Order: sequence, then structure tokens, then C-alpha cells
Amino acid sequence: MIRISAILIGVVNFLIWAFLLAAYILVKEIEFKAVVIGSLGGGFLMLAILGLISYNIGRRFNPFIDMAEPIFTLLGWKDVKNINLRKITKEKKKPTDPPAMGDSYFRY
Repeated sequence: MIRISAILIGVVNFLIWAFLLAAYILVKEIEFKAVVIGSLGGGFLMLAILGLISYNIGRRFNPFIDMAEPIFTLLGWKDVKNINLRKITKEKKKPTDPPAMGDSYFRY
């Protein structure tokens, strides 16, 4: 998720720079200092907004993690904090499994 947010932030920053640079070139009354300040301000604003969204999306998985670790401990699994269900499921994936297997559904 962090990669997607980072890519999105980069794209938005590029678009802000491109818009402000085009405005600087096309409109002679805009100073370059205003372009830099506007793009940095817009970039930091997008960083804050997308960072907050990423944090909230990541935080919604915490209840599942808190629930899964005691279950795995009761099942007798070792090192329950480092179990990667996606990796385990994708290794055991069959051609007949639904596409969401390994993302939304897991094999134990």
C-alpha cells in the first residue's frame, strides 16, 4: 500500500509542477518563486492527505491481526508474529481457486 501511495504522491507532485511551470511559461506575470512555493505547498498538502489515507487504510487490518495471532498460537504454530498468509496461500494455490485467493481468502 505504501508503494501505491508513494507512486500516487509522485504523480500528483509531477502534475502540480507541470501545471505551475506551464502557468509560468504562458503567463508572464507569475514569478518563478511563486511557482516553487505553490508546487512545494501543494506537494506537502498531497503528502499529508495521502499519508493520512494510507494510515487509515493500513489501520483497518489491525483487528484481524490481533485476532489471528492468538488463534495461530492455539493451533500450535511457531513464530506467529512472522507468519505470511499471502505467501503460504500463493504457494498452495490451485488453478481452480478464485482470483481473490491469497488477497482476501487464505489457506492455512
